[in-house]
Amino acid sequence: MLTDEGKIGIGLALVGLGGAGAIMVAPEQMWIGWTMIAFCASGGAMLILYLVCSNLRERKGFVLLLVGTALIISGAVLGLVGAMRMDASKQQTAVQQKSNNTQADILFDCHFDVLPRIGPPDGKIQIFEMPASGAEEAHLINYLTKPAEQIDWHKFNPPWSLLTSIYRCDLTAIKDPPIFEASFNLEITYYEAVPYLPTDVISVGEGVASIDGKQLRSGNVVRRETSNFKIRRLDAATPYTFYIANRTRYFATVRVPKDGSGFRVGRENETTMAVGSSSPYEMFFSPVAAP
Repeated sequence: MLTDEGKIGIGLALVGLGGAGAIMVAPEQMWIGWTMIAFCASGGAMLILYLVCSNLRERKGFVLLLVGTALIISGAVLGLVGAMRMDASKQQTAVQQKSNNTQADILFDCHFDVLPRIGPPDGKIQIFEMPASGAEEAHLINYLTKPAEQIDWHKFNPPWSLLTSIYRCDLTAIKDPPIFEASFNLEITYYEAVPYLPTDVISVGEGVASIDGKQLRSGNVVRRETSNFKIRRLDAATPYTFYIANRTRYFATVRVPKDGSGFRVGRENETTMAVGSSSPYEMFFSPVAAP
């Protein structure tokens, strides 16, 4: 005849077995199965402690000991499973990103940077500017310097501010032959800069900046535009470097394009080129000055 402890043990085993089955039947709702398994593990730990420490059953606080053990075991199981799921999710995202880049024709990688201080070997710095007036469309501008010359950006007209938000972008053709007349559309959104109050709640995607001693945040959309720029040639071996800068009094976002167009050697017609990026997101720019 089964004892009460034996019946409890069988019941816990069935719960654990049911949890394993739930994971297989409903993998999109794994929390159900793992909760049942955690319940089984914590109940089993309580039962073992109850049987092994029989001399402690009558002591004060023994029930709290059992409950504490159960909570520790269940928490450890669920925490371990959660960590494993997060790691698996990161690996899946990395694999997906690698797959996207493998299928791409062009890599379009950008990161936050500052204006270069030394002239490049060819003496040419290209900056895709959102003009200070805020009324013109953004466009690509060539700044000519002497190679290895120290650049004083304050001498340009209009002078550049050290607070200017800058991103450096590197474009690279993934494989030969080279791409000629590569064309891209950048989607730009401008937001009004409004005073930031301590009571304001900042949502995901909104920006905050300290400009001229004033705390500002991004407000309503001012306007949206799609600006095109072209590059004469992209090679697989040499990245094409340019900068994106916001010289307006607005907050702004620039979206990395998903595709572009261009000509490859041996093909007469313009071809759509898939774009891959290690940072597929909207670049965020602060205003250059307070309104």
